[in-house]
Amino acid sequence: MTKGATHYAIQLFEHAPEAGYQDNYRKDRSPIVSRNQDIPLGENQMQSINELNPDTEYWVRVYGLYKNEQLIPSDSVRSVDYFQVAANQAIKTNEIYPPNALQVLEEGLDFVQIQWDRDLVNTGYFYFLQISSNGDFSQADGEYFKEIKINAQQETQPKVQVLVDGLQASKASEARVYYFRVYVENDYTISDFSEVVAAQTLVFPAPINLQHSHTKNTITISWDAVEAATHYDAELRSEDGSVFKQATNIVETNFTFTALPADTEFTFRVKARNNKPNHGYESDFSDPAGAITESVPTPTGFRVSEVFLTKLKLVWDAQSEVDKYRIFYFKEGEAETEAKTKEVLASQNTTLLEGLEPGQEYQIKIVSVFEG
Repeated sequence: MTKGATHYAIQLFEHAPEAGYQDNYRKDRSPIVSRNQDIPLGENQMQSINELNPDTEYWVRVYGLYKNEQLIPSDSVRSVDYFQVAANQAIKTNEIYPPNALQVLEEGLDFVQIQWDRDLVNTGYFYFLQISSNGDFSQADGEYFKEIKINAQQETQPKVQVLVDGLQASKASEARVYYFRVYVENDYTISDFSEVVAAQTLVFPAPINLQHSHTKNTITISWDAVEAATHYDAELRSEDGSVFKQATNIVETNFTFTALPADTEFTFRVKARNNKPNHGYESDFSDPAGAITESVPTPTGFRVSEVFLTKLKLVWDAQSEVDKYRIFYFKEGEAETEAKTKEVLASQNTTLLEGLEPGQEYQIKIVSVFEG
């Protein structure tokens, strides 16, 4: 306690006060904090000075003041008599530290849950959780980066837990790894980064157990449902590459491809999708499976039953599940590309070729036609 003083004044500086301040302290550089009103006299004085920069050295000095009760309060504080200045002391505030024990609690298809220790010293500050698809946290094109702000004062549990969603699920062919780190910030400074932890989202599997049924011009495929899938995509391709069909956003676990050529070999495959708004994800394609459309039956018993001067009567065994028959005929020695054609309804099994040349040999073929 300063002899003769009625009150105290406290001042803080980021640098040591200039020499000679004992004689004229008002000419020193402006203090960061000045508390010189109504600090009552007592045997053991204690004052808290808040909102300082962490990990920063300050110079503190204390004045004993004589307060003239006959002056108004504002003037009395500014018109005090100087009695004594306490010795300058350099003190240092505590450093602001990054969170400890950063760890992965759970990995999901499109989310990861992160946890770290809640530091009571940092209460009232903000945590910033950074998430990146690369270990150096660069924000290059095509790289995922996100920063989440958490008010430390609103966290009341010993552990801070954050669920980070909107991530991409891993595929069997491509692991999706994300990196996490945290720092603390207040109005004056920020901490270093915490340690980095990595997490991999779960694999979104491709459909399995592919099955199919077929007709002459359709192939119906099916597969086992995939958990978390909302839609599926399917592809069908002929072995020779001449036919390729796609179907997208299939809701059920089956699909029918139509208007296919008969007696043709195909392969098909399926992938699962989750169409969540803004962050959907998909699986790899399944292993391909094979299918073949039914063939159109070939006419049997085809023959010439009667011969006339300029016409021939043809007969054959009728076939089921055909729409019509097509007959090709051309002179012996001519190219097959020059053949003439005649179509006959499926309900018939005989026809008459007319307008032929007498004494001329002909090559004649018949095929069944399915127009489905």
